[in-house]
Amino acid sequence: MITATDVIGWLELRTVTTDDFHLSLIVPAVNAYVESLPSIDRTVLEDGSTKWAGTTQMGAVMLASRLYRRKNSPHGIESVGDMSTYVSRYDSDISRLLNIDTFRKPLVG
Repeated sequence: MITATDVIGWLELRTVTTDDFHLSLIVPAVNAYVESLPSIDRTVLEDGSTKWAGTTQMGAVMLASRLYRRKNSPHGIESVGDMSTYVSRYDSDISRLLNIDTFRKPLVG
């Protein structure tokens, strides 16, 4: 599972705190989504329980970070001064890390 601190660190946000309203919505949603994925990588601990593998953790942080940044561009266009740029809705790195979309692992019935 990821935390707001993970997202803040990844984005290097200096003025955002862990009680940020948007992060309080995004982080639990990403945790629930990633946990529901059938093909995420997990690490088995000594006591037999599992935790997300590093690839899954990184993918979740990147997904939450993308959603946090996307709040400023709900229509997919972000403006910086006089310039505008398109914000992609798809990130193949996240798909690879979370084993989703075309990078999904084969599942047996």
